[in-house]
Amino acid sequence: MRTWLGASLVMIAVWSVTGLVTGGLGYPWFVWPVSVWGALEVLSWAGERHRERS
Repeated sequence: MRTWLGASLVMIAVWSVTGLVTGGLGYPWFVWPVSVWGALEVLSWAGERHRERS
């Protein structure tokens, strides 16, 4: 979870700095990797909880 959060913050920072340098924020590309990775983290967590209950 901490890895996902750290990587997400780095991607958002890259997008923000790039937007400041170029004069416009542009398309928020970071949403795709952050959301897919986050969804996989949630599925992994749910799978672990399910295995613990079985």
